[in-house]
Amino acid sequence: RGPWCVAPRSLVAEGGWAAMQRVWRSHHASAVRRHWTRTFTSHRVVSVLPSATETLCAIDGGHLLVGRSHEDNYPAEAWLESLPVLTGQLTSFSTAAQVDAEVSSAISEGKSLYSLDTDLLVKLGPSVILTQDICSVCAIDLETVERAALRMDPSPAVVSLNPAGLADVLADMITVGRATGLEEQAKSAVERLEARILRATCAARRAGAIAALASDTPPHRPRVAFIEWPDPLYVGGHWTPQLISMAGGDHPLNPTGEGKEGLYVQTGGAGKSFPVPVKQLVASDPDLIIFAPCGMSLAQSKAEAESLAEHDWWQELRAVQAGKVFIADGDAYFNRPGPRLVDALEWLVYLLHYHSKGEASGEITSGDCRTPPHGFNFIQLEAADPPAAALLSWGMGTNTDNTGAANTMGRLESLRDQLANERRGGANARGGAKETKEAEAEAKEVKEVTVVQPFTLAHDAAVAAGLMMYKDPDTGYRVFTEAAHLKRGHCCGNHCRHCPYGHYAVKSEARSATLSRPTLLKAPRQRFARRFSSTADDEVSSPTPPALDVVVWNGNVTSYLALDALFTSIWEGTSNSVDPLGAIALLTVFDAATGNLPAPGAMESGTSVRDLMDQAKAIGVDLMVVPMDDSTDSAYQRAVVSGLGRLEKETGKKVGRLVLSDCRDDLLDLMEWRAALFEGAGFSPEFPLWGRPYSEILQFVASLRAPTSPQRESGGSLARPTRIVISAVADSPSLSTTIKGSELDEEMWRLLGEAGVDEVGELGELQTRLEF
Repeated sequence: RGPWCVAPRSLVAEGGWAAMQRVWRSHHASAVRRHWTRTFTSHRVVSVLPSATETLCAIDGGHLLVGRSHEDNYPAEAWLESLPVLTGQLTSFSTAAQVDAEVSSAISEGKSLYSLDTDLLVKLGPSVILTQDICSVCAIDLETVERAALRMDPSPAVVSLNPAGLADVLADMITVGRATGLEEQAKSAVERLEARILRATCAARRAGAIAALASDTPPHRPRVAFIEWPDPLYVGGHWTPQLISMAGGDHPLNPTGEGKEGLYVQTGGAGKSFPVPVKQLVASDPDLIIFAPCGMSLAQSKAEAESLAEHDWWQELRAVQAGKVFIADGDAYFNRPGPRLVDALEWLVYLLHYHSKGEASGEITSGDCRTPPHGFNFIQLEAADPPAAALLSWGMGTNTDNTGAANTMGRLESLRDQLANERRGGANARGGAKETKEAEAEAKEVKEVTVVQPFTLAHDAAVAAGLMMYKDPDTGYRVFTEAAHLKRGHCCGNHCRHCPYGHYAVKSEARSATLSRPTLLKAPRQRFARRFSSTADDEVSSPTPPALDVVVWNGNVTSYLALDALFTSIWEGTSNSVDPLGAIALLTVFDAATGNLPAPGAMESGTSVRDLMDQAKAIGVDLMVVPMDDSTDSAYQRAVVSGLGRLEKETGKKVGRLVLSDCRDDLLDLMEWRAALFEGAGFSPEFPLWGRPYSEILQFVASLRAPTSPQRESGGSLARPTRIVISAVADSPSLSTTIKGSELDEEMWRLLGEAGVDEVGELGELQTRLEF
C-alpha cells in the first residue's frame, strides 16, 4: 500500500510511470492489481453456488462478491461470512436415510430443495449471478435463479456452470473470469493448477511404473469404491472417477468416459452419481474404499461410516478387513467442482501410491504427492476383525496369547502322525521288512520336514491378526513377529528368528536370516557424529540435503572410488558443513537363490551380499539390498528401479544423482546402455570415473599400505579398506584360478598387466572385493 493505491494519476503526472511499472512487477503487484480492479470495475457478483464462489476467489475476484449462498464456507475468512445470504435449505439432517427420503419426496412433488431470497437479490442489484444446472439436489436450480433475474432491471447475466470433468472445471474458471472482467487472472490461475495436475499425474505414473518393475507384473491399478452417499449407497460420478483414474486407480462401479484433449486430462468424466445395490458393491471387491458423502462434515461422515459396520456385508469386504477405508471431507474436496479438485487429485496420488498407516513421511519436497496436501484432513478406519470363519480356519480364536495357534499346531501334529501310521500300515500289509523300514524312514522325513511349520504358521497367523508377538507352540516362548521388527526399523543384533534385515547387526559369521525383499539396512554413522556434534550422541546434528545420492555398489575397487568421488564432491560443495554419508546410500543387487552378486559369463561369484553388508557397516553408510530372481537385463533394471523406489519411500527423500563406476573408454557401448537404462526409468546416472587413467586406481591400491593421514582422522574422507582381494576368476588361458583369494597389491597388479588382463576386472576376467 502506498501513494499509487490512492492517487495513481498524480504518480504518473510527476513522471513516475517507470516507477509505476516497477511497482506493478514487484512483490506488491498482486495488491496493486486488486486495488485497481476494485476501483475501476463495475461488476457486482452474487454466487449461489459454493464451487463458483471458490472459483471467483481463486482468480482474485472475491472482492466483487455482494451476496452468497448459505453453504459458502471457503475461503474461511470473515469477509465472506459477513456477506448477505440469499439461499436456504428446506431439508434437515439427522441420518443419511432420512435425508434421502426427504429429497425423494420433494423431487417427486416437483418442489425445490432450496429457497432463494428474491427481494434481497433485487436489492443487491448484481450484474452477474453464478449458479449451476448440473444437480438440483446439490444447490438451487437454474430455473429458480432465472425467474428471479427476470424481475430485475437491468437483468443480470446468469452464468451457469455445469462441468462433467476436470477439463470442464478449468474451462469454467475462464468463463467466470470472462464474465467478471478477470480473464487474465483466470488464465494465470488455470496455468498454476495445470502445473500441479501435471506433477501429480507424473508422480502417479512413475510410482506405478516402479511398482510394476519391482513385481515383474503388469501395472496394477487398485480398484476403488468411492461412496458419495451411504444410505442408499451412491457411488461417485462426473469428475470423481476421472480423478481416481488420473491418480492410477480404477472406479469400476462408475468408470470414466472417453478422453478429452489436453495435457492434464487422461480420461473424461463419468456419468452422474447413482445408487448401487449392496451386492454390486460386494461383487466389485474393491481394494480401497473412499467414503466422502456430499454435504457432510468429516465428523458426520465418520459417524455414518461407522454405522455401516453393523452390516455383515460390510465386514466381509476385503478393504474393510485390511483397514483400507478412508473418510474424506467430500463437501470440501470432491463434491464441489472447483479449484480444490486438484487438492483431491494430489491426495488420491498420495493415497494410492505413498500412504502407509503409521509411517513417518520424512523430509518431503513440496508438491510431490508423498504427503497429503496442506490442510487435507482424512480419517482411516481401523481394520475390521477377520470373519469368524477365517479365525476358525486358523484355529486362533480372538485371544492374544495364541492358544488358538497352538491348537492349529496340535491338529498338524495329529495329521502328521496319521500320515506316518498310514505309511507304516501299507508297508506291513505288503509284509516286507524292507518296505517297513522305508516307510519308517519316510515318516521320519515327514516329521523332519514339517517340524518347522508350527512356529511358521503361528507367526503367519499372528501377522495376519496384527499382533507384534506370538507364542512358540514348541517352547512356549513369546517371539517377535516380522511386523514388530519392521516397525522398529533396524536390526537389533539379537539374532531374532524373523529378522527382515538379514541379521545386519549380528556378526557376519553368525548371520542366518535371509533377505527376500528390497530392504534398507541403516548403518550408524558414529565417526561423523563426533565430527559434526559436540554432544556424546551418535545422531548426526548437521543439516542434510533433501535429495539422496545413490551409488550402485558392487563392493569392488571401482565402486569404492566412485563413492569416494561422490563423498568428496558433497564434502567440498557444502564447505564441510553437511554430513556426506547422510546424503548417500549404497544400492546392490544380488542373486536371491545364492545370496551372491551377479558374475559375468560362467564365472562363479566370490562376493556375497553379506560381504557388502560388512562393507557398508565399516564405511558407515546406509545400504539398500535388492534380491533378483534371474540374471537378465530386464530383471536387473527392475531390481535397481525397485530398490530406488523403496529408498525414496523409506527415507522420504528423492533420489538425486545415481552414481555408477564404469571407467573404461573402450566400453562406451556398455556405459551408454546403462545410462539409457536408468534415464528411461526417470533417474540421472553419473559416471565420475569415466575417462580417468588406470594409474590413479593403482595409486589408490598402493595407498592402502600407507599410514593413515591426519585428514582421514579429521573426517574429511571415507573409511579406508585394509586390502583388496581377488574374489573370483574366470576360466581363461590368461589366468590361473589359483590367484583366487590373493591380495590385489602392486605386485599382483604388475603380473595381471603383463598377462594382458584388466587389473580391476572391468572386462569380466576377475572380481575384486574390499575388506575393512
